[in-house]
Amino acid sequence: MKYTRFLKASIRLIGIVIFIYIMLGIDIQGMLAFTFEIPPICVIILILSVLPITVLRGLRWKVIAEGMDLNLNTQAATEAICIAQLANLVIPGSFGDFIRVPFMKHRGNQVDKSIISILLDAIIGSVVPFTIGILALVVILEVNISIEALLVVSIWIIGGYSFYRILRATLWTRFMKARLKRLMSEGIRGRSFFTLPSMLKAIGSRKIAISLAFATLLFAFYVAQAYLLAIALQMEIEWTYLTVTLGLIIMMTTIPVTIQGLGIREGVLLFMLTRIGIEPALIISFSLTLMVVNITPAIAGFLIWIKNPFVDITDQEILDAEVTEPRFLNPRVE
Repeated sequence: MKYTRFLKASIRLIGIVIFIYIMLGIDIQGMLAFTFEIPPICVIILILSVLPITVLRGLRWKVIAEGMDLNLNTQAATEAICIAQLANLVIPGSFGDFIRVPFMKHRGNQVDKSIISILLDAIIGSVVPFTIGILALVVILEVNISIEALLVVSIWIIGGYSFYRILRATLWTRFMKARLKRLMSEGIRGRSFFTLPSMLKAIGSRKIAISLAFATLLFAFYVAQAYLLAIALQMEIEWTYLTVTLGLIIMMTTIPVTIQGLGIREGVLLFMLTRIGIEPALIISFSLTLMVVNITPAIAGFLIWIKNPFVDITDQEILDAEVTEPRFLNPRVE
């Protein structure tokens, strides 16, 4: 058992090993020089841009939660996102997002529905960057225009299924170790939500469309933020190329093998941006600056948690207990 847990922990740190390897070959002084050349006003704008990004993430999740009759307003959703960002600083593989389960439970929501809402939020939030990531592959492969449409559709279908399988093997298994023993007596519309179609059908097409709109707007903000940083660093890159690069990064970092995307993000950026002549030290400066800016909500998350420490955010076992043993699997006799 201990060996299995050690193996799982090791797999989640693969990206850290890659990051260390990359940094060994980088001109650290040059990287720092590029970073300190960023104008202070630009840094302030970048940090302020995190606010709408965090709120949009909260709104996207709130729409899904509303469709499942969960008690969650925009402020609470945004606070939960900040706390999850804090948890992801210490819990590998972005599994810190599951801190939202005890957060919801603490506010009187059902554990099973809360878990499902987080899973759907992850899936819907990945649709736009996944599609852009497929376009990135088209750019990399330099697809001939005459066969582009057919190839893009084929890659999207095959890649989409593969991405779905990754989610099933990672996020899904966190709370799907035990199969449903009975229909959820408190379930939504009497359905048991253990297939993706039944989950989406229960939420409703209107709310799914709204959450997708928020996801699209969120990705646009993220691209604008990254492009502003690229301008500040005087990187010669078109926003369209940066867009497909970011889509590919988000698609790759969904694989839970690192903390905060370290190593995976840098590897993708080096692969994509060295192709257009940008030097490695500048690429790593761009990558780490973007990462640091986007983890600033963790500060707010710490303050929120200090005000109401509903759970130990660093305790992986608490999260395991919450997401692998939903309440509906052990119903109390009223």
